[in-house]
Amino acid sequence: MRMKRIFGVRGLALLLVGVGMLAYSCSGDGIFEEEEDVRSLAKRAMYPSGEGLSPSTGTSKVEAGSWKEDVKCPHGEVEVSVSWTRGYTSGVHNNSDMATISGSVYSSDTIVINPRISDLDWEGAYHIGGELTYDYVKWEYVTDWKGNKKLQKNVYYNNKYVFHLSNPIKFVEEEDDKKKN
Repeated sequence: MRMKRIFGVRGLALLLVGVGMLAYSCSGDGIFEEEEDVRSLAKRAMYPSGEGLSPSTGTSKVEAGSWKEDVKCPHGEVEVSVSWTRGYTSGVHNNSDMATISGSVYSSDTIVINPRISDLDWEGAYHIGGELTYDYVKWEYVTDWKGNKKLQKNVYYNNKYVFHLSNPIKFVEEEDDKKKN
Protein backbone atom coordinates (compact mmCIF):
# COMPACT_ATOMS: atom_id res chain seq x y z
CA MET A 1 0.00 0.00 0.00
CA ARG A 2 2.80 2.36 0.85
CA MET A 3 4.43 1.70 -2.56
CA LYS A 4 1.27 2.75 -4.42
CA ARG A 5 1.05 6.00 -2.48
CA ILE A 6 4.71 6.92 -3.21
CA PHE A 7 4.30 6.09 -6.89
CA GLY A 8 1.13 8.15 -6.99
CA VAL A 9 2.83 11.21 -5.50
CA ARG A 10 5.81 10.86 -7.85
CA GLY A 11 3.57 10.30 -10.84
CA LEU A 12 1.49 13.35 -9.93
CA ALA A 13 4.67 15.44 -9.54
CA LEU A 14 5.98 14.31 -12.93
CA LEU A 15 2.61 15.04 -14.52
CA LEU A 16 2.56 18.58 -13.08
CA VAL A 17 6.14 19.24 -14.23
CA GLY A 18 5.30 17.97 -17.72
CA VAL A 19 2.17 20.14 -17.97
CA GLY A 20 4.13 23.15 -16.73
CA MET A 21 6.87 22.63 -19.33
CA LEU A 22 4.28 22.24 -22.09
CA ALA A 23 2.50 25.43 -21.04
CA TYR A 24 5.81 27.31 -20.87
CA SER A 25 6.93 26.15 -24.31
CA CYS A 26 3.59 27.08 -25.88
CA SER A 27 3.72 30.55 -24.39
CA GLY A 28 7.32 31.01 -25.60
CA ASP A 29 6.53 30.92 -29.33
CA GLY A 30 6.40 34.73 -29.41
CA ILE A 31 9.84 34.86 -27.81
CA PHE A 32 11.38 32.87 -30.68
CA GLU A 33 9.84 35.22 -33.23
CA GLU A 34 11.24 38.21 -31.36
CA GLU A 35 14.69 36.59 -31.20
CA GLU A 36 14.64 36.01 -34.93
CA ASP A 37 13.78 39.65 -35.52
CA VAL A 38 16.63 40.67 -33.24
CA ARG A 39 19.03 38.41 -35.16
CA SER A 40 18.07 39.87 -38.52
CA LEU A 41 18.46 43.40 -37.16
CA ALA A 42 21.86 42.48 -35.74
CA LYS A 43 22.98 41.15 -39.12
CA ARG A 44 21.93 44.39 -40.78
CA ALA A 45 23.75 46.41 -38.13
CA MET A 46 26.98 44.56 -38.98
CA TYR A 47 27.07 46.36 -42.33
CA PRO A 48 27.10 50.09 -41.55
CA SER A 49 26.56 52.51 -44.41
CA GLY A 50 25.88 49.77 -46.91
CA GLU A 51 29.13 47.86 -46.53
CA GLY A 52 28.64 44.24 -47.41
CA LEU A 53 25.34 44.93 -49.11
CA SER A 54 24.69 45.10 -52.83
CA PRO A 55 24.52 48.56 -54.34
CA SER A 56 21.15 50.30 -54.38
CA THR A 57 20.55 49.09 -57.92
CA GLY A 58 20.87 45.46 -56.82
CA THR A 59 23.61 44.83 -59.38
CA SER A 60 27.13 43.63 -58.87
CA LYS A 61 28.54 45.25 -62.01
CA VAL A 62 31.85 46.98 -61.40
CA GLU A 63 33.96 49.52 -63.24
CA ALA A 64 37.35 48.41 -64.55
CA GLY A 65 40.18 48.93 -62.11
CA SER A 66 43.51 47.78 -60.75
CA TRP A 67 45.15 47.33 -57.36
CA LYS A 68 48.58 46.56 -55.88
CA GLU A 69 49.05 45.16 -52.43
CA ASP A 70 51.89 43.66 -50.40
CA VAL A 71 50.96 40.15 -49.28
CA LYS A 72 52.76 38.61 -46.33
CA CYS A 73 53.11 34.87 -46.69
CA PRO A 74 54.65 32.66 -43.98
CA HIS A 75 58.17 32.95 -45.43
CA GLY A 76 58.34 36.52 -46.71
CA GLU A 77 56.49 39.22 -48.60
CA VAL A 78 55.47 39.65 -52.23
CA GLU A 79 53.70 42.36 -54.20
CA VAL A 80 50.50 41.22 -55.93
CA SER A 81 49.09 43.34 -58.77
CA VAL A 82 45.61 42.67 -60.13
CA SER A 83 43.42 44.34 -62.70
CA TRP A 84 39.84 43.66 -63.71
CA THR A 85 37.58 44.56 -66.56
CA ARG A 86 34.18 46.22 -66.36
CA GLY A 87 31.45 43.66 -65.78
CA TYR A 88 29.57 41.51 -63.31
CA THR A 89 31.39 39.88 -60.40
CA SER A 90 28.77 37.24 -59.69
CA GLY A 91 25.46 35.89 -60.82
CA VAL A 92 24.32 34.31 -64.05
CA HIS A 93 25.30 36.49 -67.01
CA ASN A 94 26.88 36.03 -70.41
CA ASN A 95 30.58 35.32 -70.18
CA SER A 96 31.14 38.52 -72.15
CA ASP A 97 29.45 40.48 -69.34
CA MET A 98 31.61 39.01 -66.57
CA ALA A 99 34.45 41.04 -65.05
CA THR A 100 37.67 39.16 -65.73
CA ILE A 101 40.68 39.33 -63.44
CA SER A 102 44.33 39.15 -64.37
CA GLY A 103 47.29 39.45 -62.08
CA SER A 104 50.99 39.22 -61.52
CA VAL A 105 53.26 38.82 -58.55
CA TYR A 106 56.71 40.22 -57.81
CA SER A 107 59.16 39.39 -55.07
CA SER A 108 62.05 41.66 -54.16
CA ASP A 109 62.68 39.36 -51.22
CA THR A 110 65.76 37.13 -51.35
CA ILE A 111 63.95 34.45 -49.38
CA VAL A 112 60.77 34.04 -51.45
CA ILE A 113 61.69 33.11 -55.01
CA ASN A 114 59.72 32.20 -58.12
CA PRO A 115 56.26 33.32 -56.89
CA ARG A 116 53.21 32.44 -59.00
CA ILE A 117 49.55 33.29 -58.51
CA SER A 118 46.57 31.21 -59.53
CA ASP A 119 42.85 30.83 -58.88
CA LEU A 120 42.17 34.57 -58.94
CA ASP A 121 38.47 35.03 -58.32
CA TRP A 122 35.92 37.40 -56.85
CA GLU A 123 35.11 36.88 -53.19
CA GLY A 124 31.51 38.00 -53.15
CA ALA A 125 31.16 41.16 -55.18
CA TYR A 126 33.77 43.18 -53.32
CA HIS A 127 37.21 41.61 -53.07
CA ILE A 128 39.64 39.44 -54.99
CA GLY A 129 41.41 36.41 -53.62
CA GLY A 130 43.73 33.79 -54.99
CA GLU A 131 46.44 31.31 -54.26
CA LEU A 132 50.13 32.09 -54.14
CA THR A 133 52.60 29.30 -54.91
CA TYR A 134 56.25 30.02 -54.22
CA ASP A 135 59.62 28.53 -53.44
CA TYR A 136 61.75 29.82 -50.61
CA VAL A 137 65.38 29.72 -49.65
CA LYS A 138 66.54 28.86 -46.19
CA TRP A 139 70.16 28.94 -45.08
CA GLU A 140 70.83 26.19 -42.57
CA TYR A 141 73.83 24.85 -40.73
CA VAL A 142 74.49 21.21 -41.56
CA THR A 143 77.06 18.87 -40.14
CA ASP A 144 79.10 16.82 -42.57
CA TRP A 145 80.32 13.31 -41.95
CA LYS A 146 83.51 14.66 -40.33
CA GLY A 147 81.51 16.70 -37.78
CA ASN A 148 82.21 20.07 -39.41
CA LYS A 149 79.37 22.59 -39.51
CA LYS A 150 78.74 24.30 -42.84
CA LEU A 151 76.23 26.86 -43.97
CA GLN A 152 74.10 25.36 -46.72
CA LYS A 153 71.44 26.88 -48.97
CA ASN A 154 68.26 24.78 -49.13
CA VAL A 155 65.35 25.53 -51.43
CA TYR A 156 61.85 24.43 -50.45
CA TYR A 157 59.53 24.15 -53.43
CA ASN A 158 55.80 24.65 -54.08
CA ASN A 159 54.64 26.25 -50.84
CA LYS A 160 51.05 27.47 -51.03
CA TYR A 161 49.37 30.43 -49.39
CA VAL A 162 45.81 31.70 -49.93
CA PHE A 163 45.53 35.48 -49.98
CA HIS A 164 42.70 38.01 -49.90
CA LEU A 165 43.15 41.53 -51.23
CA SER A 166 41.42 44.61 -49.85
CA ASN A 167 40.93 46.15 -53.28
CA PRO A 168 38.44 49.03 -53.57
CA ILE A 169 35.55 48.49 -55.97
CA LYS A 170 33.56 51.12 -57.81
CA PHE A 171 30.13 49.90 -58.84
CA VAL A 172 28.47 50.85 -62.11
CA GLU A 173 25.39 52.94 -61.44
CA GLU A 174 22.29 52.15 -63.47
CA GLU A 175 22.21 55.57 -65.18
CA ASP A 176 25.89 55.29 -66.17
CA ASP A 177 25.31 51.81 -67.53
CA LYS A 178 22.42 52.98 -69.74
CA LYS A 179 24.52 55.86 -71.13
CA LYS A 180 27.38 53.55 -72.14
CA ASN A 181 25.14 50.93 -73.76
